[in-house]
Amino acid sequence: MKFDLQTLQLLDLLASLELVLLFYLAGRMLRGRPGVRFWVWGMASAAAGRLILLLAGTSTPGASLLGALVLALSPALLWAGIREHCNRHRPLLPVVASVAAVGALWIWGGGARYAVLLASACWSWAIAWTLLRHDTALRPAGTNLVSAIFLVHGGVQVGCVLFNCAVGYDPLLAERTLPRVLMTLESIFFSVAFTFVAMGLASQRLLRKVREDARIDSLTGLLNRWALLSDGERALEFCRRRESACAVVMADIDHFKRLNDSKGHAAGDAALRLFAAEASRAAGQWAVLGRYGGEEFCAVLPGAGEAKARLWAEELRARIASLDRFTVSFGVAAGTGAELDLMQLIAKADDALYRAKDQGRNRVCGA
Repeated sequence: MKFDLQTLQLLDLLASLELVLLFYLAGRMLRGRPGVRFWVWGMASAAAGRLILLLAGTSTPGASLLGALVLALSPALLWAGIREHCNRHRPLLPVVASVAAVGALWIWGGGARYAVLLASACWSWAIAWTLLRHDTALRPAGTNLVSAIFLVHGGVQVGCVLFNCAVGYDPLLAERTLPRVLMTLESIFFSVAFTFVAMGLASQRLLRKVREDARIDSLTGLLNRWALLSDGERALEFCRRRESACAVVMADIDHFKRLNDSKGHAAGDAALRLFAAEASRAAGQWAVLGRYGGEEFCAVLPGAGEAKARLWAEELRARIASLDRFTVSFGVAAGTGAELDLMQLIAKADDALYRAKDQGRNRVCGA
């Protein structure tokens, strides 16, 4: 099978332009997703660099230098996008230094056109390292695949540099060499693979945010009722397996309607947020805490009996009362082992909460 290099280069350029358009359209749909804007610029830079080199050839050294610099900017921008995707700082100095080094070596280094490929290989490995090092908390399915793509891409470019150095070809401007054909084919494959996998990364992140938003009460930042019941049931199942105690605490802001009517809904919202913040601080990471509805909150405390749960609620009640803005009433219910049932515990704690209100509010009652 024979490959025409110029045809492959034209296909590479057309594929790059189409993928830039795809990235741009996807970026419009995923506006605000970390990393996408840098990926659009990076793919556009790669397409522009290839176009300049294809048109310039060897006849115009100044244009070929410009094409090489634009091409060298592409992997640096992709790296900046990966850093942003991983919620890391995006330093501009390495990007500028990399392009400046390629330009300096191109001008003064004789055969320094290899610097474009070596810089691209280094950036590719830096991207793989960034993903593997900083994306471990998220680790979506595409992370390892993107890392592997960049590791292979960097290895291919270093291999081409070594081969071309041995036979004396220019890796960017040579016209008919087998390594140049392979490089062009690899470039097409890399561009297509990175585009679709990167879009997958951005989409997975968006879907993860949508799932998280669906679980969170937007006003207080706590779990909403559905997520509270779901996570609370898992906590009770853990306690049932270990035959340990578990408690449910129901809390209700006293005279909440009066607060809304006298000081406005903004004051009511502020009270809800304040209680949520204090309850979260008291609960730490071991409790399941959520907004049950309106001004009512619920906490599931794994491993806590009624005495421990009442102590926790009493400390939180005293803390809220000391702020002298509003008061809160609490109801507590607890159980142990196989008898644990979330809805029954919630019902018992709710009954205890109503007794606390009947007895004068701003107090803790047990079931």
